[in-house]
Amino acid sequence: MHANLEPLLSRLFVNGPSRKNRQEFRFGNKGSLSVHFAGDKIGQFYDFERGEGGGTLKLIQRELGLGRIEALEWAKDFLGVANDI
Repeated sequence: MHANLEPLLSRLFVNGPSRKNRQEFRFGNKGSLSVHFAGDKIGQFYDFERGEGGGTLKLIQRELGLGRIEALEWAKDFLGVANDI
């Protein structure tokens, strides 16, 4: 998933990031959701408003309202089309 992180974020957050720096995208009105796209924490997110974080699969679950199995299936399907995005 890390190789396709930017297309994944484009799919999950259609309005794009509110800010970007060298290692992370920030989403939301206040930029409270941080997703690392470079460095040691690539693929990790943390939501400062909700006080929760995790990896790419958990972000998919959270944003799409899916369970773990459904998120795995969604990710598998997404990776099949990620190169076209």
